[in-house]
This record gives sequence, structure tokens and C-alpha cells, in this order.
Amino acid sequence: MLAAGAGFTILVAVLIVLAPTPLALRLVWLVGVSVAMVTWLACVRRMAAMGVYVSGAGLRVRRFVTVVTIPWDDVADVRVGEFTASGWGAWPFNAQSVWIDRRSGPAVQTPLISKSAEFLGRRGAFDAAFRRVHAGWLEAGRRPY
Repeated sequence: MLAAGAGFTILVAVLIVLAPTPLALRLVWLVGVSVAMVTWLACVRRMAAMGVYVSGAGLRVRRFVTVVTIPWDDVADVRVGEFTASGWGAWPFNAQSVWIDRRSGPAVQTPLISKSAEFLGRRGAFDAAFRRVHAGWLEAGRRPY
């Protein structure tokens, strides 16, 4: 996606520079395309970093806009549960998600969703991702109730 966005921007920039319009108008278009490209690159970078990161200290759940860090002492359970979509444009569909139950605070739904593009048609990959998160919790010395 990064290469496609850069290639498209270069193509549009060349077309703008070669356009038979006044220089001021071409500069305005170039600035607009540059701002759009920087926004595109920032979004692609954020989407590429989404996921669940496991370390000896705890879990870090990265979403598109937010990052939640949960120390192992605060994790009560790691489980697979029903995916819930909320907010504008949400529609119900049958999928599972990895959930982190916390000792203090609400449960956290991770971006690990069984029907996301990353796992679509690869149920084994979703199960392996869940097992890795769950194993990190067990390796930290935590046990289910």
C-alpha cells in the first residue's frame, strides 16, 4: 500500500506540474496532494502497527487511534469471545475476537478478529495468535482461576 500511494502521488505531481495552468494554481494543487500523501502514509503506518504485543511486563494492545498497556498483574484472563463492533457504521456479523479480562477496569477487546483480513480463511493462524497471547500470560506466572 505504501508503494502504491507513493507511485500515485508521483504520477499526480507530474501531471500537475505539466498542466497548462497558472503557476499559483499548480502550487496549490501540489500542496494539497502532498498533504493528502502525508495523511495516507500516517494512516498506513498506524494500520501496520495494529495488534497485540506480548512482553515479560505485560500486553500492549494497539488499535488505529489508541494504545492500551496492561501489566500482567492486571490481567485476570485471556479468552476468545464474541466480536462486538460499536460505533458508527457497525454491523453485526459472526466473528470471534481475543479478549483481555482485567482485574481493575473493563475487558479489552483486541484487534485480533477471526474474520479480519489477516486471518480470513486461516483459522489456524487465529488460533496460533490466541495461543501466543495466552502463553505469554501463563509464562508470566499467571494461572486461570
